[in-house]
Amino acid sequence: MPDDRDLRSVLHDEADRHSPDRGAMLDRINQRRGSAPNRLMSLFRPVEPGPRRILNVARPVAAAVAVAGLLVAGVTGINLAGQQTVPPPAPQAAASPPPVPTSPAPYSPAPSSSAPSASASSSAPPKKPRLLTATGSLNRYSIDNWGQSDLVVDTTGTITKLDVTVRIARTPGLLDTGHWTSVPNELITSSVSTTGSAFVYRFTLKAGATLAPGSYTFATQYNHSAGTRSMAADSYEVTATAGKKTRLTGGYTA
Repeated sequence: MPDDRDLRSVLHDEADRHSPDRGAMLDRINQRRGSAPNRLMSLFRPVEPGPRRILNVARPVAAAVAVAGLLVAGVTGINLAGQQTVPPPAPQAAASPPPVPTSPAPYSPAPSSSAPSASASSSAPPKKPRLLTATGSLNRYSIDNWGQSDLVVDTTGTITKLDVTVRIARTPGLLDTGHWTSVPNELITSSVSTTGSAFVYRFTLKAGATLAPGSYTFATQYNHSAGTRSMAADSYEVTATAGKKTRLTGGYTA
């Protein structure tokens, strides 16, 4: 078995024989990259023993540490950036429009002190319209020697019975010239008669006929002496049934 010292010597010889030529390697690299010296490769050039050699040896280590630090810082920076990324602001809700000013209510004056109180007015029952009214007057188309007397009867109920009597007092030159009514002829009968003091006109609603609520006119016509004729002695009488029996009497106004 060979001695260990002989084996070591053989190994050292083989190692020296296979040692790489650093100078040749650097020359090849410089030829490929150009004539400018490669700073990275200069780090691997053999230097003389001393402090400079120590610095040159430490440079690769420092460079590696710096690169590793940059990588760590880059990764850390990305993580920190991911943690510190501020989310975009949420869209703000549209501001509600300002309230539209409403128009002021119309001015209402304070109730007059003379007006009846609410309690007094509420206690008084409302007045019901009269069931039957009548108005006698001289027709506006009357002339100097001829006249028409109009009797207007108003009812708020349905009339089932009606009798109207008109008396035109005898005055100088008085003569009957006719009569008419707004009630249809098929619903009513009419007549004229004379007495020593008046012409008497009568209108009677036929049996079974009815008159709806409304206004009805009963007219009498006559001639008289020229000039203004007095109506002081003229009169009417109305008897009607509209739910209940009502009797009205009155005179005429010029």
